[in-house]
Amino acid sequence: MLNVQQNIQKELDAFRIDMSADFVAIALTDPSAHAIRFQYVSGNRNERYKRIVLRPGKGVAGKVIRMGRPLLMQFTEPQSLDDPREYPILLAEGLKSLVGVPMEAEDGRVPGMMLVGCRCYREFHQHDVAAISKKANELKKWILSGDTTVYSKEKGHEGVNP
Repeated sequence: MLNVQQNIQKELDAFRIDMSADFVAIALTDPSAHAIRFQYVSGNRNERYKRIVLRPGKGVAGKVIRMGRPLLMQFTEPQSLDDPREYPILLAEGLKSLVGVPMEAEDGRVPGMMLVGCRCYREFHQHDVAAISKKANELKKWILSGDTTVYSKEKGHEGVNP
C-alpha cells in the first residue's frame, strides 16, 4: 500500500508525462519560518532543489504564492546581469519555459504552488494552465490531509537555513 508521499510522487510523474514537460514540482509555504521550499518534484536533474529556500515574493514560487495567480515564463533565457538568486529553480534545472500556478487559498493564505517547466522553448496555453491548476488543487487535498510532516530531516532538508 502506498503512503501519501508515494501517491503524490506517482501523480507528479504521470502528470509530467501527460503534460509533455521535463520538470514538475510542488513548492509549499512554511509559515513558521516565512519560507517556501520545493517539496515534491518529478524530472529533476539533481538534488539542488532541496537547498532552495525562498522568501515570500522571491523566485517563481514566491511570486506565484504572493500574487495568488498563474505566472507564465515562456522563452526565458537568464541574462548575464540577472541576479541568479531571483530564479534559482530555472538555473538549477535548466528550465527555459514554465508555468507556475498557485493552490487555492486556505483561510486567506496560499499554501503552495505547482510549477511545470521545460528545458526547451515551449509556448503554454490557457488549457495547460487550467490543467495544471486542477492537478495542483487535487494534490493540495492529499498534501494537507496527509499523515506526513512537510519539512523534516528525513526529506533531505537537514542543514537548510530558512
